[in-house]
Amino acid sequence: MLQIEYSKTAVKFINKMDRPTKQRIKAAIEGLTEQPPKGDIKTLQGYTDGRKRLRVGKYRIIYNFLPNGEIEILYIIDIDISQRKENESMSTATKQAIDLMELLPEKDQNFALEFIKKLVIAWDPDYTKVTPAERAELERAQKEIENGETISHDAINWD
Repeated sequence: MLQIEYSKTAVKFINKMDRPTKQRIKAAIEGLTEQPPKGDIKTLQGYTDGRKRLRVGKYRIIYNFLPNGEIEILYIIDIDISQRKENESMSTATKQAIDLMELLPEKDQNFALEFIKKLVIAWDPDYTKVTPAERAELERAQKEIENGETISHDAINWD
């Protein structure tokens, strides 16, 4: 199997997952070692180093194939829009939209949320774009890898 290395940031995210989710993520990442790589894979927009994303349910695994054949797992993103709602780095417009949604009767809030999800999917149907906050996290993860702060695939607790 190809060598797989993870940034500390990616491992921290994995460690927060429940066992079944960890197992799905592990199996999907191991699929990258096959020829051709398996999974819902797309090139990440806005990068010139060949970064890709592997979609596993509501997660995006941002990774790169290195010239030496190694795979580096940079970052894992939860693309569930409700998870992003809590993000402190939200723009003023996003906060205003949430405030307006909360004025709606509860039965209409779900309709508004589904409408917003459709807008997001129209903006990024393949989930290949990253938000400014995700870009900052990716840069931090890249620095960890550049500084040799990595964890091997076999050293991760997948249980």
